[in-house]
Amino acid sequence: MSIYMIYNIIALSVMIVFLAAIVFILAKKYTRLKTIDIDTIKEEKESRVRERILMDRMKRKTESGKKLVRQIVGPSTEKVKGMGSRFFQKLVDLEKKYQKESNAKSQKSDVNISQKVIKLLIEAEENCKKGHSAEAEKQFIEVISLDPKNIRAYSGLGEVYLQQKEYEQALQTFEYLVKLNQKNSHTVTKKDERGNEEQTVDNSEIINENFIQIGEIYTEMGNHNKAFEYFSRALAYTPNDPKTLDLLIQTAMIMQDKINALEYVDRLEKVNPDNQKINEYKKKISEL
Repeated sequence: MSIYMIYNIIALSVMIVFLAAIVFILAKKYTRLKTIDIDTIKEEKESRVRERILMDRMKRKTESGKKLVRQIVGPSTEKVKGMGSRFFQKLVDLEKKYQKESNAKSQKSDVNISQKVIKLLIEAEENCKKGHSAEAEKQFIEVISLDPKNIRAYSGLGEVYLQQKEYEQALQTFEYLVKLNQKNSHTVTKKDERGNEEQTVDNSEIINENFIQIGEIYTEMGNHNKAFEYFSRALAYTPNDPKTLDLLIQTAMIMQDKINALEYVDRLEKVNPDNQKINEYKKKISEL
């Protein structure tokens, strides 16, 4: 066997080992993304939201890995031939460079990461408002990769999926958002409009809005039974909310459910007696 062939075999062997090392490093580096839902993984299967995030991020990192390999291998197989000691030195130099960059990234302060998250959120929300949903989705996903339980990012991501009419993804995003908000809630005692004390949670209005968003998605999908279920869950967090009562009344009428429709009209009338829709609702319900 000639020295030329030996060098080719060595070069190819090193490339295979190096590719395996890249895969190992990337997998280890991005294991964090797999723990986005660590608190609830015992309760349910991995959510599609996390899978989409992981696939999107790993796809980009795979492209980065390919670029790194191309730096070593070069555009043609001629670069493989006759590498010798220079090839191995390049490997060493690149590894040192990678380690230096990796260490520098790991030493970033929490303040810098927080600033980056805020900047990305502002840009993502602005893109969402402008209808640039693809760019907004990418930015919200990047925020989640930096801060896996960022409530604002999940809320924005859900809105993006609504813009794209990707209702299944939107549902899973808002369902996960509810779980995050419930975990962050604390029991408090508040007084209702009549001055009566009641126990609730400090973020009850936020959770109410999350459930309403899910209910409205089901309404768009034509699943009114599910919509009614989630509007009812929303009302449990804000029992006298006129908006939620209004949604329950409308959904009950669509389902031809006179009993629930009348019940929630009565509750709405007690909460907001001057509401001009009350008489209209009563008339429509009588015609069901």
